[in-house]
Amino acid sequence: MDRFLNFYCPLVVAWFPWYWFSGDVAHLRRMAGKIQWNNAEGGIKKSILLVKTLVWPLHALPSIFLVYYSQKSNALRVSGRSGIRQLKELFYFTYCWGFAPQDYYERRMYVEELSSTLPFFLSERELTVLSVWINDRWDETIVNNKALFADSSRKMGLPIPEEFAQFKDGQILIPVDGQVSLPGKSLYLKPVSESVGRGIERWTYESSNKAWCFGNEELNDKELIDHAIELSRKDIYVLQEMLSNHPSIECFSEGGLITFRVVTIGGYEKEPEILAAYMSVPMGNAIANHEKYGGLRIEIDLQTNRLKKAFAKQPRPAIYTTHPVTGVQIEGARIEEWSGIAKLASRAQRAFPGVFLIGWDVALAPDGPKLLEGNTLSGSFQGFFHGRTTYPERYLNEYRRKTNDAGSTQ
Repeated sequence: MDRFLNFYCPLVVAWFPWYWFSGDVAHLRRMAGKIQWNNAEGGIKKSILLVKTLVWPLHALPSIFLVYYSQKSNALRVSGRSGIRQLKELFYFTYCWGFAPQDYYERRMYVEELSSTLPFFLSERELTVLSVWINDRWDETIVNNKALFADSSRKMGLPIPEEFAQFKDGQILIPVDGQVSLPGKSLYLKPVSESVGRGIERWTYESSNKAWCFGNEELNDKELIDHAIELSRKDIYVLQEMLSNHPSIECFSEGGLITFRVVTIGGYEKEPEILAAYMSVPMGNAIANHEKYGGLRIEIDLQTNRLKKAFAKQPRPAIYTTHPVTGVQIEGARIEEWSGIAKLASRAQRAFPGVFLIGWDVALAPDGPKLLEGNTLSGSFQGFFHGRTTYPERYLNEYRRKTNDAGSTQ
C-alpha cells in the first residue's frame, strides 16, 4: 500500500501548470526530470518512464482518495482544516503540481498556505535525483556508512561519542588485537546499515554487579562482547558510549537522549551554511527519538535560537506548545548552547565538501556537542522547504561549477 500511495509522476511534462513558472525552484524541478530521463539508458527504460508518466494521472485518482480517507481526521484535529478543503488541496497539489498525494500529509502541507508554499516546494524524490547527480560518490559513501564516518571523523578531530569496538562477520574488527576492554558505563550497540533507530540496543551498566542490562537480559563483559560478535554476522556493529543530555536541555526529556538535526549546505564554492534545524525529543525513556517512535520534532528559529511548536506523529499527529508529559514550556524556549552545535555542524560540512546537502545529528552532552552521524537526504520538515532557503541558488551554482570543471578537463 505504501508503494502504491508513493507512486508519483517520474517526469516533468509540459501540461503541469507549474512547468511554466520561472525561478530557481522551477528550474531545479525541470532539471530533476531531465536527469531522470538522461539516466534511463536504452529504449526499454525510457519507455517505462513514459508509460509511468502517462499512467500516473489515472493512478493518482484512487491514491488521492485512499490517502484522504486515512489521514483527513488527523489533519483536521491538528490544523482545523476541513475535509472538503483538504480534498480540494489534494487535487491541486497532485494534478496541478505533480506531487505524490502522500506528500501532502507526510510533509504536513495541511498546515501551510499552499498558494505561497508550493512554488518553493521540492519533493524528497526530486532532491534525491539532484543529490545523486551532484554528490561526490566517495564522500557520500563515508557519510552514509556509520563505521567509515566514525573513523573519518576521528581522524579529522571531530568530536564523536567514544567507540570501544567494531564487529564484522562474527569477528572483532576494532581493536585490531581483538582485546576489547569495556568501561564501567552504559553503552550503545548499533548496527551500521540501519536508520531511524532500528536495531539499536541500549545496555545500561549496573555497578553493583558489574553487568549490563537491556530489557530482561543481563550480561557480563564477555557475554556482551560475544553477543555483539553474533549480531555482526548480519551487519557491522559498533559499541560506543551512551551519551546523556546537557543540563540546559534536560528539562525537555524524560530520560532519553535529545538530538539536534542541523541541515547544512556546502559544496566547493562557498563556506557551509545552515539552512534549518530542529530538535528531536524522545518520549519516555525510548532509545530512539524519531517521530515513528512517538518522538517530538521541534523546529528551531535560526534568527533567535528559540524553539517553535512541537509536532508529534505517533500515536497520532498533534501539535504542542508545552511538553505533553512534563508540561515544560517548549514554544519560545531558547537553546543557550546553540552556537556550539551550529559551529560543529558547519565544521563537519566543511570536512565533506563533496556532499552538497547533509542533515547532521548532533547530541548536546554535558561536555559539549558530539557528532553522531550525517544524513545525505535530510528530508523536508513541516514549515521548512528547501525552496525557501538558498538551496536552489547554491545548487545551480554548484551545478555550473561542476559542469564547467568537467568541460575543462575534456
